[in-house]
Amino acid sequence: MNKPPLSDAAAIGRAIPRIPASVASSRTAEGLIRLEGPVRRRAWLLRLFHLPVRAHVELDDIGTFAVERFGRASVAEIAADLAAHLHLQRREAEVALGDFLRLLLRRGLVELEPTR
Repeated sequence: MNKPPLSDAAAIGRAIPRIPASVASSRTAEGLIRLEGPVRRRAWLLRLFHLPVRAHVELDDIGTFAVERFGRASVAEIAADLAAHLHLQRREAEVALGDFLRLLLRRGLVELEPTR
């Protein structure tokens, strides 16, 4: 599917984060979410340095709270939920969620689906 780029803050706020099909999601014994997906590196680099071919991220309770809303809520709605849950100013929640999403995007563990 050809998706338009997310070029402004309003478009990102409306986007819906989703876990890609290539990423496995599981629960730890503590109920936290663990994500495992393919590493975004060149194959020769992985072989040369004996690097893992899968990225593993175990989320804390706040990351789990956010990821549980992926696929159902927009970035702006998740930020509002985080602000209410953690008793933060909305802007603080937006910044924290933005940093979290950038980390997951960089590792290929989440994708943003633009809405119209």
